[in-house]
Amino acid sequence: MAHEILQLGGPHLKACKCCGLEFYGRRNQKFIDTTHKANYNNQKNAVKREKLSPVFKKMATSYYVMENCQRRDMLDRWIHITDLIKEGFDANIPTNLIKSKTDGKQFYKLLDYAFRLSEDGTKIIIHQLKS
Repeated sequence: MAHEILQLGGPHLKACKCCGLEFYGRRNQKFIDTTHKANYNNQKNAVKREKLSPVFKKMATSYYVMENCQRRDMLDRWIHITDLIKEGFDANIPTNLIKSKTDGKQFYKLLDYAFRLSEDGTKIIIHQLKS
């Protein structure tokens, strides 16, 4: 067997937690090799992340919409939010609140962009933050 490991003090017959294959290994060894360990942990973490996937997708979409605004030279001025919503922007995504150093107004921060909605919620202004 290619994955057979013999240890001093006697081999221990184990079953891999990833695939169930039997192998000989250390008393505390749970996987045939590091690839099986990585696969097992990736599957376990994917189940945990599955609940957050829709939130991350909304955050990514909103970020890319703001990035497109930069390419179209639409930063630092008020624009209608309906145009951005059509592209998938969501102002209700989880963000951090920050305050402007110049005027003290609150902005929502998403990575290297910050945005603020108008009083009536129909317009938005987006700023790119300095690194």
